[in-house]
Amino acid sequence: YDTSLNKILETVIGTEPGYVKSLLQKNRIYSKFLPVKVRRGVDFKVIAWFEENSEHLTGVDYIIEMQRFYPEGVIASHTFGYTKEISPEQLAKEKELYKPGDYVGHSGIEKTYEKLISGTKGYSYVLVDSRQRQISRYHDGREDLLPVKGKDLVLSLEASAQRVAEEEFKGKRGALVAIEPSTGEILAMVSAPDYDLNRFSYFTPKSFLDSIYSNPFTPLFNRATMSVHSPGSTFKMISALAALDMGIITTSYTSTCGGGFTFGRFFKCHGNHGTINVVTAIEKSCNSFFYRLIYKIGIDKWKEYASRFGVGSVTGSDLTEEAPGLIPDENYYKKIYGDNWPRSIMASLGIGQGEVSVTPLQLALYASLIANDGKSKTPHLVKGYIDDKTEELVPLEYKEINTGV
Repeated sequence: YDTSLNKILETVIGTEPGYVKSLLQKNRIYSKFLPVKVRRGVDFKVIAWFEENSEHLTGVDYIIEMQRFYPEGVIASHTFGYTKEISPEQLAKEKELYKPGDYVGHSGIEKTYEKLISGTKGYSYVLVDSRQRQISRYHDGREDLLPVKGKDLVLSLEASAQRVAEEEFKGKRGALVAIEPSTGEILAMVSAPDYDLNRFSYFTPKSFLDSIYSNPFTPLFNRATMSVHSPGSTFKMISALAALDMGIITTSYTSTCGGGFTFGRFFKCHGNHGTINVVTAIEKSCNSFFYRLIYKIGIDKWKEYASRFGVGSVTGSDLTEEAPGLIPDENYYKKIYGDNWPRSIMASLGIGQGEVSVTPLQLALYASLIANDGKSKTPHLVKGYIDDKTEELVPLEYKEINTGV
């Protein structure tokens, strides 16, 4: 290594001593003729300095790259995701497609659709001498391959809805997912707090990354797809639909709420609703009605219906990071308590509490299935891509969901 040149580069681009040497050593396993990317997003003054001193900088060059730009108005950082320099592990698996220093999708749709939007590299063949100095273009460039740009994706996000949702979540923690029930298209998705994607589109200072990683509110964590919560009373419709579909109750069936329900112990209701049918029980959000109802359904049948509505497992959306959540069944409790597990546990499940846990995305899918008579498609953010020749939308296909209820 040219120690003096390394020090000059480190001073000019503003890195710690030894950075360049360490980078070159890490890349020794690859061809020595492959360029090693030292720094992205350098200031124009640095480029000017390189131009003025190029004769003293043997082996050092700069290139102009495409850069992501995110206009103000819509953040959607967890949806879009960001690119990151390819890891040695991924490079080893896909060395035919990538080379050291390449940037690949690391999260969000950048990661999911990496192969579709990355395009194909171009190549220029040159003749060099024994010292690897370029002499001329090979066959006057006739053998060169032009790069092919990646596909332009068309998203389902509705900009105005996304902006309104992001504005409502400023300074808060939480998540929002809005789905078009008939198509499964995600119209808005928010995870708060979020982060500025523009800071990831070029050189990202370590100080910025440290501030992100040390933030106790974990802005990189996608709460819309990864956080799990008890759905509470929103889940009462599962029991209602299951019982009606199984013929256990009808809309005229009634049950009396006297302020609570007893099964081993007393489970309180937030009101004293008297004799009510299932419609009124939903309107009043009567706990007592649904405490009783889950025992009529049975825990395994209750789970079966919950699963039909997309909860308790990943939805299969085009955001790869998803938590499955949990819908317990009899086997689940047997593993914890044995065959004589306490049946009183079931009462809390009937009102969406206890061990029941779902993601905001699952809850949005569940609501969209109810809204569209039990039918929809896998939740997704990408409608399709634009055909380069016809400039028309090529739609992507998504799995049909039919609850049968």
